[in-house]
Amino acid sequence: MQRAITSIMGSSHTSFPPTDTIETSDYYQLESELPGYKKQDVEVRVTNTHTLILTGSLHEDDEASERSTHRRMRQVHQEVEQAHSQEKQAEQERQQAQQEVQTCQASLADKVSSTESQSRLAEAKEAEMAKCKLAAQTQEKQVKESQAALETSQVHAQKVAQEAEEAKKKAESGRAATASSGPQGRKKSVLGHAKEFIDTQAENVQLEKKQAQVTDANKAAQEQQRMVEDAIKKAEQAQKEFQAMEAAKSKEVKDIKSQVQGGEAEAQKLKEEVQVKQEQASIDGHDKACGDNKASGGQEEHQKPVKAHYLSVERNVVERFSREFTFASSIEGDQVNATLQNGVLQVLVPKSKTGSIRQVNID
Repeated sequence: MQRAITSIMGSSHTSFPPTDTIETSDYYQLESELPGYKKQDVEVRVTNTHTLILTGSLHEDDEASERSTHRRMRQVHQEVEQAHSQEKQAEQERQQAQQEVQTCQASLADKVSSTESQSRLAEAKEAEMAKCKLAAQTQEKQVKESQAALETSQVHAQKVAQEAEEAKKKAESGRAATASSGPQGRKKSVLGHAKEFIDTQAENVQLEKKQAQVTDANKAAQEQQRMVEDAIKKAEQAQKEFQAMEAAKSKEVKDIKSQVQGGEAEAQKLKEEVQVKQEQASIDGHDKACGDNKASGGQEEHQKPVKAHYLSVERNVVERFSREFTFASSIEGDQVNATLQNGVLQVLVPKSKTGSIRQVNID
């Protein structure tokens, strides 16, 4: 048995695929590792009652190789064209996204400029309202001064009227005293009568002057009263206008703030939309590239196996070999059975006393 195994393995096994040989009481079994081999690449022949030859070759005919090469070249050309098309589409999408960004920036700049103009208008109106408020305060001060002057004029008029009344009473008292003096009084000298007459006339003149002053004071007081009433009406009107302007200004300021906040929110929304579009364009380009690659490679996947990358290789793949196995016992050549599955060739060789040379088909 050891001689048979030595004969099978030979002096060097580096050019042969690794093969295990198993013997039982009824048969021999060969298990050979042939990765990448197909049934048509392996041949099993029984030459005599003790010998079995195993040969194999990984080859591809010229026509199939040429077809495969052309197919790979077409695939590469299609992939290059798809890459150029995808790059061009991505560039167009980037340009479109940049145009949208520029449009959003221009819109944002317009909104900011409009907001600044409205802010300046609000400041100007606020300054105008402050000026109106100052004018109203000045008019109110003038009204108070006019009321004080009117009160002073009324006091002066009352004082003049009192003095005139006292002078009138004094004159009447003098005339009454003259009338009650009788004949003796009439005998006074001409100078005394003249003096009394002059005094009376002077008192009458003074009374008339005081009455005229009272009249003038009354007229001045009435005029002052009219001026005070006009000033009060103007102050009330100015106060109403100021309140109306303040209410309008407050409402306009609120509207401007609302517009500014709305513009900022809209600008932020536009920025987010542009960013989303840019991300979506990138994702769509990637998905389309993957889809095109899958579509172009789908037919090839049905025609050729998926290539795998070996992390480690612990044995060499033998592209061509021929091994002769010599058994110690006779074998039954007609009943030899061979199967190739998952890169492992199993050959079942029954033991027998007769032998013949024949071709063995691999299942």
